[in-house]
Amino acid sequence: MSTCRLQLCPRRSERYNHSVPRPLSKSALERLGRRIVATDDPQPADIEQLYELLAAYGPVLAAAVDMVSLEIGSIPSSRVKTTGTIVDKLRRNGGHTLSSIHDLGGMRVVVTGGRAAQDEVAEQIRAVFADATRAPRLIDRRLEPVHGYRALHVIIYPDGYPIEVQIRTEWQHLWAEWFERLADQYGRGIRYGDPPQTGGGSGQEIVDQMIHLADEIAEAEASEDSLPLSAVVLALASAAVEWLRTRRTGP
Repeated sequence: MSTCRLQLCPRRSERYNHSVPRPLSKSALERLGRRIVATDDPQPADIEQLYELLAAYGPVLAAAVDMVSLEIGSIPSSRVKTTGTIVDKLRRNGGHTLSSIHDLGGMRVVVTGGRAAQDEVAEQIRAVFADATRAPRLIDRRLEPVHGYRALHVIIYPDGYPIEVQIRTEWQHLWAEWFERLADQYGRGIRYGDPPQTGGGSGQEIVDQMIHLADEIAEAEASEDSLPLSAVVLALASAAVEWLRTRRTGP
């Protein structure tokens, strides 16, 4: 794992030698967000502006992924949000937060070694982007979980673009991936505390059990105890689902 810092590593500092201007100002982003949620059928021109914003994220995110890879020694997964996902998020937040959404571009790092490794990677990433246009910001979802979801988030600002770096332990990642599968079945709103749209009482019971499991995993990781049996069951269930998916899509 690399330990050089920005001023000692030309490959990193060169990333800041070019600037990718954002296609819309903060006030223009706010107006765009309000227009999009003001109607069930946004105007094509507004969707086109949203596309332009997301397209501008592409090269900035790619450069940021390269820099993080150089530091931590592995390539994070990355993605730019889709317009549909953004519209859903805007409608959930009233359309007034487009300029402050910090995960239009994002990457994810899954670490081994528990919380200590999580903290170490977060500090490495903060150091890499310390000289960006804005200092990195840490959001500790271990202390403030969102309906069971836990991770460390580092918001970085290369070229002024906010990009969210999710740093998860292996157990946090496994739980999050499984909960995403449940959201596909019971409705995306369960990630925000909404009741399941399908499944009735049994669906709610499964969601409640998953959130309780997240608490168990968090307690075990915080105390460095052995993980609970329910976490092992989760791992086995996840492996079974992956096996079934492979069987369905295989030759």
